[in-house]
Amino acid sequence: MIHIPDANLREQLQITGEYAKFSELFDDTLGYRLNTLGADLPERMRQLARETPAAVSLDEKVGEIILLTKGELFHPRPADMKPLPAWRVEAEILWNNTPYWVFLILIVVAFAIGLVARLITSELPLTA
Repeated sequence: MIHIPDANLREQLQITGEYAKFSELFDDTLGYRLNTLGADLPERMRQLARETPAAVSLDEKVGEIILLTKGELFHPRPADMKPLPAWRVEAEILWNNTPYWVFLILIVVAFAIGLVARLITSELPLTA
């Protein structure tokens, strides 16, 4: 079942309810129903109808389902490939889950500490 929250899109695709079966998105005579959106409109309007956020989201979901059923969405690693060490996996997870601003703050603090250390160790007198 695929959730289609946009009522206008459901109406255009002739789907009742907020959820549609995968098979409901395909028709024996028309093929993929999403391709028929705005068929009665001029070409530019038809293109705009297919590019709405709801239509694009639905198309992405359908594409993912098709790739999953074909076994092409995820490729398992080869058997001869060595697994990553646990510390590298943890570092990758930390890196991907840490917002960029945390790293910016760390860089600014390190820079400030460096400036203070340079002032302390410089040979210049602190008073004029």
